[in-house]
Order: sequence, then C-alpha cells, then structure tokens
Amino acid sequence: MARPRKINDDTLLESLRETFLEVGPAVTTRELAERAGVSEGTLFKRFGDKRKMFVQALRLPDFHEEQWYRSLANREKTVPLRDYLIDVGLRLHGALSISVPIIQTVFSNQFINPQDIRTLLRRNKETPPLQILDTFAALFENEMAAGEIRTSRPLDLARFFVGAIHSDVHLRLYFPQDATFTPEEMLEEVVETLLGFIALPKEPT
Repeated sequence: MARPRKINDDTLLESLRETFLEVGPAVTTRELAERAGVSEGTLFKRFGDKRKMFVQALRLPDFHEEQWYRSLANREKTVPLRDYLIDVGLRLHGALSISVPIIQTVFSNQFINPQDIRTLLRRNKETPPLQILDTFAALFENEMAAGEIRTSRPLDLARFFVGAIHSDVHLRLYFPQDATFTPEEMLEEVVETLLGFIALPKEPT
C-alpha cells in the first residue's frame, strides 16, 4: 500500500507560486524545492519539468464564478447602486491584487511559449482585462435599461471604473509608501465622481 503524501499538490503549487512571484522565472528548481521543503526529485515527479511547474503554479485564480462577480449580470436592486459599486469594486481590487503580479511574472518569462500564455491567462477565448470590462459594461447597460442611471456609453463607464481600480492596485503593489488612502476611500471618491455624471436628476419636490 502506497504511503500517503506528506505534502499535497495544492500546498506545493502554492509554495511554487510564491517563490516564482518573489524570485522570478529564473529561480532554480533547487531553490523551489528547498522553499517547498521537498526534494527536486519530488517536484519533477509531481509536476514534470520547470516549465510545467511554472504553468501549473501561475494559473490565474478564477474569480469569475464567485457570487460577487456573477451578481454583476443581475444586480439586486434592494442595494443602492452606490453601495453596490463600492462593494464589488473592493472585491475586484482584491482579485486584481492577486492577478496582476501573476500576469507580469508570466510575461517576464522569456522561455514560456504562446500556448502556455493562453493556458494561463485566457478564458472563453477572451483575455481577462476584456472579460472584466465587458462584464462591467453589461452592468452599466442593464442599469440604463432599468432607468437607474442616465443613458451613456457603458464601455466608457466600465473603463473609468475598472481603470481606477487597476491603477490603485499597481500603486499599492509597487509604490505602497505613496498610497496615503485606503482602497475604500479611493472607491468612495471614484463612485461619487462616476455617479455625479450618470445619476438621474432628482425630481422636484
């Protein structure tokens, strides 16, 4: 009877991911093994060569099936739009804080081939940034159709909203000392600005 594995594949992949992100694609398999607490032979047996380790460890986390993301297609109208946008904005901020370093590490690996990049980054034949923009554009389009906001260009609204979040993620990842405000404070200002353009005029009392 085979002995149970002391460290499962998910734990090893998490260690590999952390090391690739910290050290970069040039890290040796010896260092990968040492940091994971296993032998190089164990890594090769479990995952194959270093390229395969890289591809398996750095797959983007799939937040597209999470409830907050799925809710974008049919927002619950009992929640005010302002509060809803701040909530999903914070969740997107968290997801991008994980995804952005992975994407940049993937593209910094000169030995990875185009097929590997598609495997790591693409879903449904559309790149993640376009998927996110299209999903938020659909949200704003639905709000217009429901008479909740002014008629405008939904994709432009999505670019403004998602772009502000993406910019803040980069600031916190690479220049954290300059982030003098919290993500919540940033999103409150972004949403207030956005709604200032698209909110329906108040009816006279």
